[in-house]
Amino acid sequence: MVGNAPEAVTVRRFRPADTEAVVALHRGALRDAGTDPDDVPGTRDLRRAKPPTSTS
Repeated sequence: MVGNAPEAVTVRRFRPADTEAVVALHRGALRDAGTDPDDVPGTRDLRRAKPPTSTS
């Protein structure tokens, strides 16, 4: 295990309930990179994210 990361990672499709976590992750990554998230244009669309539609 590295840091607090789990030993196994599960990948799944985005769900609308994930929106706040996705926004928080995005903003945290920007801050960690030394950028003020409020100074980055074009990120408001994250709150409008929708799950992908099925192609099958």
